[in-house]
Amino acid sequence: MTLATDLMTRTVAEVVAASLAASKPRMKASTYSGYEQLYATRILPVFGHQRITALTSEAVEAWLADLVASGREASTVRNHYVALHKVFRYALRHRIVAHDPCAAVEVPRAGNRDDFAPVFLTPAQLETIAADLDAHDPYGAVVRFGAWTGLRAAEIAGLRVRDVNLAAGHVEVRQTIRKVNGAWHTDTPKSARSRGTCRSCLGRSRRSCGGTY
Repeated sequence: MTLATDLMTRTVAEVVAASLAASKPRMKASTYSGYEQLYATRILPVFGHQRITALTSEAVEAWLADLVASGREASTVRNHYVALHKVFRYALRHRIVAHDPCAAVEVPRAGNRDDFAPVFLTPAQLETIAADLDAHDPYGAVVRFGAWTGLRAAEIAGLRVRDVNLAAGHVEVRQTIRKVNGAWHTDTPKSARSRGTCRSCLGRSRRSCGGTY
């Protein structure tokens, strides 16, 4: 079997595995785990056994239509499409396929952000939740701290003593810590905007917690 023939007989599952392996060094552990789960549960059961060169744009289009018909949000359907498209971009770069069937498919548009109406807790509602958790120290303080600083859970978990300056009233967000597949991983904050100093609410948060941290 020639190299060209071997490439043409590769299944979608084989190319997914190769694409993931190539991307892993550049991905955060949580991002990699998310892709891994998406492929395993949503893409490979449908396309995994097929030769990647045999997958058509019609098949991709029908798959997306089934996802929409099942009641999934447009943003979720788009995430599924992006994951499959990523595999075909890898396959194109390595000349495993001659074309990308995803390129010819129209993807459902995500909802208009103008239609989104966020609902925020009032300070009184926040305090009610935190007070209920005070019996399970330190979760009441964690809720108040997170609400008044706006930090994500993984950013709070990643804080060290040297990151918190009570005298100046700010915290430095330098890392995140989260559990992925049963193991703890330390990584960088989610985005460049997440890195840096959070000043505005630490004093309020400290007072709300009784100055206990």
